[in-house]
Amino acid sequence: MGFETVKCKVGARSVEEDVERVRAIREAVGPDPAIRLDANGGWSREQAERALDSLAAFGTEYVEQPLPAEDIAGHRELREYHGVPIALDESLAGKAIGEIEAISDAADVFVLKPMALGGVDRTIELGRRLEDVVVTTTIDTVIARTAAVHAAAALDVGRACGVATADLLAEDLAPDPSAVDNGAISVPQGPGLGVEPSWGVKRA
Repeated sequence: MGFETVKCKVGARSVEEDVERVRAIREAVGPDPAIRLDANGGWSREQAERALDSLAAFGTEYVEQPLPAEDIAGHRELREYHGVPIALDESLAGKAIGEIEAISDAADVFVLKPMALGGVDRTIELGRRLEDVVVTTTIDTVIARTAAVHAAAALDVGRACGVATADLLAEDLAPDPSAVDNGAISVPQGPGLGVEPSWGVKRA
């Protein structure tokens, strides 16, 4: 499908098992595709330190939320002393923009989910204040997913974004105006989000 970035969940197994899974992924995809990992806050500091020391060998692009959301100091230490970039996601939830700016030294990358941050406008405002961001969905239906596509385009994000999640749904609310084509998504050019409703609503 043309993807140049793959993402794997870690943190639910032992560190050693996770390292072996990432090793297998790197061997399967070859040297070029980026590998991102998401621990969903599942590691202790000691586990995260061991994991990062091993994962650096596989060219890991970043590890998202290695520690629980509230452990900002721990993320700051991991970023300073270990060789894999750190991304924050859950640590941003429920915080004002100023509060997020205040912890910007705790991560290399910030994962912005419009539906978890209060919408597209707030995501764009926050994204413009942070140095390095990606935009992802919360496995949304087509309306919120397409809104995330617009947010990523407005921010001109330089990294791959996590918005190719339509195939994780059994069904959707409307046809997808921004389907994946050779690893890329085009921004819809129609009015509003560009989503044509499929439930009988007609434009005035």
